[in-house]
Amino acid sequence: MTQRRIVVTGASSGIGWETSLLLAEPGVGLVLAARRRDRLEELAELCRARGVDWVEACECDLTDLESVRRLGDRVGETSGGELCLVNNAGNAVLKPFLEMTPEQIENQIQVNFVGPAWVTHVLLPHVLASQGQIVNVLSVAATMPLMGATAYGAAKAGSHLMARSLALEVRKRGVRITNIHPGATDTPIWEGQDWRPATDSMLPVAAVAEAIRDALCSPRDRALDEIVLMPPGGLG
Repeated sequence: MTQRRIVVTGASSGIGWETSLLLAEPGVGLVLAARRRDRLEELAELCRARGVDWVEACECDLTDLESVRRLGDRVGETSGGELCLVNNAGNAVLKPFLEMTPEQIENQIQVNFVGPAWVTHVLLPHVLASQGQIVNVLSVAATMPLMGATAYGAAKAGSHLMARSLALEVRKRGVRITNIHPGATDTPIWEGQDWRPATDSMLPVAAVAEAIRDALCSPRDRALDEIVLMPPGGLG
């Protein structure tokens, strides 16, 4: 019997990909959400090979409310134990504010704040009904100012405060919400940026995936409200 259903957004690469593989085991059903269906199908096959009970590949665009609603409908058709949501999808344009276009600013706010808010709103009734969990993959930029991360940090800060406020509403109803704040992580988010840290000074994606897994698997006698995960050398 499937004991836990887990929805992972941004599953087609980076932290989402690694997290999905780490969570793929007997007793788990996975809903993998991202825009690239070919990558999702490839990941789904890898998860099946690891013994997951079932896996659904759901094409979803966080900038399209109807697409998010279709994801919610698909999740509502699944059966099993508690429903867990891993809000992982995100993007970034890291450059001085005036060098960004208004469209780049809007897109970062949409993907890093509005989209996760929509997903959470659509799936929250299922999470509440099953006394599940929500894990938000945010950033240290959500709680501290970083050069070149004006729009990105503002969007992540919005998601951070939204989650903390939502936790006040749902905690006594058996739902735990964890915000994970990684420092610089070696993911595809750095591709095409004007600058990037040295690879060996960043967190590996496996470190963040393991923190997500640990939060989801923590005993119910505790709530991990915040996890700050840093490279050993700090931010540089």
